[in-house]
Amino acid sequence: MAETATETMTFKNIEELVKAVWNGDVTLGENEASKYTSDKVRLKQEGIVAIKNTVKKTVLFTRNPKPVEKSAYSHKYIMPHFADEVRSIVKKSVVDKCMANIMLTGPMGTGKTEFIYELAREFGVKVFQVNGNDGLTMYDFLGSKSVAVDSKSKQNYTYFEKGPLYRAFIEGTKLDADGNQVLDADGEPIVVGKPAFFFLDEFAALLPEVFLGVFNRALEIPREQGKARTMEIAPDEGRVVKSHPGLVMFFSGNTVGAGNSGKFQMGYTAQGNRMDESTRNRINGFFEFGYNKTAERNISLGILNDDEETANLMKFRDDLRNLFRTEKVQTLFTTRSIVSICNLAKTYRESGIKDWMARAVITAFLNGVPEHDKNTVNEAVRNVWAIDQLSINKRNSDYDYIS
Repeated sequence: MAETATETMTFKNIEELVKAVWNGDVTLGENEASKYTSDKVRLKQEGIVAIKNTVKKTVLFTRNPKPVEKSAYSHKYIMPHFADEVRSIVKKSVVDKCMANIMLTGPMGTGKTEFIYELAREFGVKVFQVNGNDGLTMYDFLGSKSVAVDSKSKQNYTYFEKGPLYRAFIEGTKLDADGNQVLDADGEPIVVGKPAFFFLDEFAALLPEVFLGVFNRALEIPREQGKARTMEIAPDEGRVVKSHPGLVMFFSGNTVGAGNSGKFQMGYTAQGNRMDESTRNRINGFFEFGYNKTAERNISLGILNDDEETANLMKFRDDLRNLFRTEKVQTLFTTRSIVSICNLAKTYRESGIKDWMARAVITAFLNGVPEHDKNTVNEAVRNVWAIDQLSINKRNSDYDYIS
């Protein structure tokens, strides 16, 4: 539908604006538009949506929501405030061959994994990642014997398939034709390329005895700079391998490996195993992640380009996190939740769905929370968007909601 008014037009009252929007979209400057956007009830009754353009500083009044222009805000990954500190450690490792063991902690969805891959792209190194769980054994890290069929003889043969920690160790060092490491006269690896990042995510989900058995030796950094770590690969007939002298070991989790000390931690982690102090003592850098509130706001603006609904979503976020801090809910509202809500809200708005933002919050978040949190989260939705979804369900006689 073509626009029937421009930023320079004015109206005596909201009734004149409504009549104009009936005939076509109306675009007003922010100051003029502010006279009418406060009357949400009237606009809602007429099915009129006010869409802000933060770049042009205008407001579009329409009964046919459509995609808005791309926002000036970006929702690309934003590095944490301590990024330069980690970069300096990684640079010392990769460039000056001074190894490091780094632990990243913080709630789920704060960008720990993405941060490691961003650093890997910056330094041009490979990442060998393992996601921790209590079913892993040393074979999942070091490797195991496997059987294959020779393409020429069609006969079975046995070979050793290297695990991710093994491969991270020898990355960037010289290997022979059989893939075995070649050492110099001093027993040190011959460097032919860049080192790797080894990354164990959710490390505290690993059984302590596996951590001790596999990683205490692997985490041992030689006192002399430029020397390699040493690791014995028991499944490979006790073969001893030497790491690239620049290898960086990353561990990430929701806690620092102290186990779950109470209901608060239980709310956001299943990583309840304690890390042995001898292992923790081998970590030489601890960095704690939090949710970047500026990044979250930019994500919302970048997807929605709507100041008002972004402010509503940020208020909902703050309310939910305060409820979590005070242990009134056990469901954590993450950055991923914001991305999911905003993407769905944009789809709903473009499809002309009524109460598009509130419906997106209900669909992408409220409907998915456990029953013990549902009433509290529903109340938080009602406080921001004046929609009581659980009451709506109960009043709907066409459906029998068992809960």
